[in-house]
Amino acid sequence: MSPIQNNRRRRKAMADINVVPYIDVMLVLLVVFMVAAPLLTQGVKIDLPKESSQPIKTTEEPVIVSIKPDGSYWFKHGAAASQPMAWEVLQTEVEL
Repeated sequence: MSPIQNNRRRRKAMADINVVPYIDVMLVLLVVFMVAAPLLTQGVKIDLPKESSQPIKTTEEPVIVSIKPDGSYWFKHGAAASQPMAWEVLQTEVEL
């Protein structure tokens, strides 16, 4: 038997996937995306207004209406303590 035929008989079939080509492809894709990413961030230049805005001054106190899991309605206006009330009373309070 020749040495070449002897090597063929001793070699087992490989069942593993060769991942080296996949790593090469991933590195190429990484380089492509690194080069392309700065090109995608270009935008349209616009002229924004330079005026400064003033905060809105309100004199009204906030109205907070809460509905608890038991179905009760709670109403709070300004610094007053929150209190439970009936639906009809709540409607008249909110209308004011």
